[in-house]
Amino acid sequence: MPRGSESTSGASLRLVLTAEGYRIKADVSLPAGQVRPADLLPVYRELSGAVCKVAIEREAAAGATLSCQKGCSACCKRQYVETTEAEAYRLAEVLENLPEAHRARVETRFAHNRIVLAEVGLFEPMMSYTAGNEARYAWSGQFHHLGIACPFLEDGACSIYEERPLVCREYLVTSPPEACDLPDLNGVRRIQLPVSTLGPAMRMSPSVDGDARLVPLAVLRDWLDRNPEPADRTDALGLLARSFDGAGFGLETDDVEIGPQPAKTSAMLSNAPGREAGVLVPEYEMPDALLVPHYGIAPIDLLEEIAAAASAHVGVILLSPEPEATRKFIAAQPDPTRFSHLSAASDTAWIHDRAPVAVRRAEGRITWHLPRWLGDERRADAALFESISVHPVEPTLVHLARGNLIAGPGGLALSTRQVLAENAQASASPLEEGARQLGIRRWIVFTPFPHELTHHADVHVRFLSETLAAVAWNRSLAQDRTLAEDLERQLRDAVPGLRVLRIPIRSQASRYASLVNWIQLGTALLIPRFELTPEEDLLETRELLEALGFEPHFIESPTLESGGSLHCLTAPVYLSSNGGA
Repeated sequence: MPRGSESTSGASLRLVLTAEGYRIKADVSLPAGQVRPADLLPVYRELSGAVCKVAIEREAAAGATLSCQKGCSACCKRQYVETTEAEAYRLAEVLENLPEAHRARVETRFAHNRIVLAEVGLFEPMMSYTAGNEARYAWSGQFHHLGIACPFLEDGACSIYEERPLVCREYLVTSPPEACDLPDLNGVRRIQLPVSTLGPAMRMSPSVDGDARLVPLAVLRDWLDRNPEPADRTDALGLLARSFDGAGFGLETDDVEIGPQPAKTSAMLSNAPGREAGVLVPEYEMPDALLVPHYGIAPIDLLEEIAAAASAHVGVILLSPEPEATRKFIAAQPDPTRFSHLSAASDTAWIHDRAPVAVRRAEGRITWHLPRWLGDERRADAALFESISVHPVEPTLVHLARGNLIAGPGGLALSTRQVLAENAQASASPLEEGARQLGIRRWIVFTPFPHELTHHADVHVRFLSETLAAVAWNRSLAQDRTLAEDLERQLRDAVPGLRVLRIPIRSQASRYASLVNWIQLGTALLIPRFELTPEEDLLETRELLEALGFEPHFIESPTLESGGSLHCLTAPVYLSSNGGA
């Protein structure tokens, strides 16, 4: 049993967060009986404090010093801040109980914000949950221009410091304080947390579908008037478990498992209460095998180098219409037992876009869904994947190139806006049924680099683990870097505490030398190397990845004219735990 009690509700117990190799412990007290989300906030604050302490100590060990201190309030004066719904309802109580003079000052500031925001047309959008992420991110710059300060700021300090929102607790910087006062925040160096408690705290509230997640602090008073607190109550442990379901990192007690643990996140999510179907298999999960074409077409030398490099980490299945030539290639390899071959015709060597989407369902069973394409159906590729599956293969309900679907933790998916154009939709909402089929629980649709040939997500962004992602940072075009920054913000909103690496890439017209079009096999990364890529970019990429325990292996790729590279040329195979796909 948890320490100090015979019950997990109304108990004092130790919670342990596991992420990025850390086990972060916090001693908390769960309230007894039926509770509302706001009653559980002290637990999240304890967890948040423990996470921040670890992160600050890590920065100190690296020679960096926390800049945030009393009186350093630039972020309170000009930044757009959101709270969870639970915090909003708790702040209603805090406001009610302030001394009369203090409360009057705060109410006056809320009234001032209402007037200023209404004059520029922002008040109603902020009061509504219909504003998308792109609009909300743009508000930060407008807040700086308008000088919208937190209504609880008094004499340069937070007047409700012990009740401050989680987002404020977890916004920590090591850059000079004056950098926080600049409108673009480019000089701000934030401390990256191993995990964030903000996402789970959002999920405590039952109305967190879509963008119904956070409340703008600047209009809190008016928001509370329009949104009375729900009367729902539940057991504290059940509420905690619900909030950490799908968090992408583990939470445990001495003997009670709460939410998915890192080693088995996908399997547990497929059985999560209230979830349909299964969960999208994340792309960083080690495949059971890698399919590599071995066709007598260009770039056959590249395909053979990929196969040889991959065989050091995973079994390789070569696809070939000429078995004899393939057998000769296998016989020449250092360990031929790592290879097998399959006689197969194909429409192209770029098989990844037609590769099946793997979804893990109950008890580890994998189902495959073949992408539907507009126009050219590539029938040979469809027949290929149907032939190697021991279970029926269903087509996806949406038109989708597999290279335009990046699978992250907890059923998170990323695609460029091309997926909307191909399905004749203005937003991702009409794709909900197709998302359910594919085990997608949140689908980020982002704006691609406008000049890039494929407009596929795997040229722009990749997940390396539950808590680590990489975006393509185009050193050639500032416009692309702006789009990458927006994508970073969306990623961190979806996975609080996520660390995002900026991988340098170069472009020339529609030729994009994107290093993130790599093949991941556990900690091994097969990374394309292009003629456009300077040596300093390769060195920077190597250092970034090796510092995090990855093993980069660069492969010369003559594929710039084709709009893709290593990832596009292969397909991972995920099998069920009971031995069949």
